Amino acid sequence: MEKDKEKVKVKRLCASYRPFAEIIQRNYLYVDKNKFIYDILNGHGYKACFLSRTRRFGKTLLLDTISELFQGDRDLFKGLWIGQSDYQFENHPVMFLDMSYGDIATSENPKRTIKKDLLEFTVEQEIELTDDSLDSMMKQLLITSSVKC
Repeated sequence: MEKDKEKVKVKRLCASYRPFAEIIQRNYLYVDKNKFIYDILNGHGYKACFLSRTRRFGKTLLLDTISELFQGDRDLFKGLWIGQSDYQFENHPVMFLDMSYGDIATSENPKRTIKKDLLEFTVEQEIELTDDSLDSMMKQLLITSSVKC
């Protein structure tokens, strides 16, 4: 007697970094940590939050997930915890400073890298700067982009 075998569809596992949207859209295996993200964003017990993880442990994916949340695309989170929650999915500007590239051997090199990322953000957000010093740029961008929300 042959038993009916139930077919189980196994999701593919990502072997390298993929953006959150690609993981969801291509139906890769994704461990839903959106409740944790929701708690951080709503300040549930956190005065400040330092996200520290070892190499290759999902820091970039976590920040990319938060970035996607801030872009307000509820459909991308359908079936995940936060998609069923009371999260509002409002659109917020996201400034991403990527320190994974470039030479950081001297103190000037990271400053150049940050300045490049800030200048890209000004173009994306259509913000005109009055001063191009790093301190002033950061302050202007934070104030201007928060007002745009």
